[in-house]
Amino acid sequence: MPDEQCPTKAVLLPFYKKYLGLKHLDVGVGTGFFISRAGLTSSHQVGLLDLNENCLRAAAAQVKQAKVRTFRRDLMQPSSEPADTGYDSISLFHVLHCLPGTMDDKETAIANLKRYLSKTGVLYGVTILGDEAGHNPIGRRLLKVYNDKGIMHNLGDTLDDLQRMLRRQFQNVEVRRHNKVALFVVRD
Repeated sequence: MPDEQCPTKAVLLPFYKKYLGLKHLDVGVGTGFFISRAGLTSSHQVGLLDLNENCLRAAAAQVKQAKVRTFRRDLMQPSSEPADTGYDSISLFHVLHCLPGTMDDKETAIANLKRYLSKTGVLYGVTILGDEAGHNPIGRRLLKVYNDKGIMHNLGDTLDDLQRMLRRQFQNVEVRRHNKVALFVVRD
């Protein structure tokens, strides 16, 4: 899954920036790579949501220009805490292919995130597609290794299943494929 399959600088970062709202929730923050390069200003309010406390700390340290709140939550579990709602945008970059189960199972995460959006908000993201995407031999090997280790759970993830799942949750669904990666934008 080399970068040239869906280049970060030419494809992913511009896609991330395009839908970024003033009140933004970044989900599955990793090291804070995307949010730190998003061109934030002091007008932005940023929420960072991840299950991993270390990722939250690392990503929060990257965001210097905006107001930041962190949330340690499991996307697959409904939160009993009141949600911080009214987000203009929610990004979900390289998260869905890491969630366990089928694309139908992953709908739980989308439904849990949907309640954080404002009425006009947008949820957008990218996910690596599974076997059906026609990965080259190296890509197939990496997929198998990551899936065998439980890092990824996407061997059966297809573009059609992603579209169907998103359409059950949102009225306006745009999904496009860039090589082995699906880019999606959804809103009501």
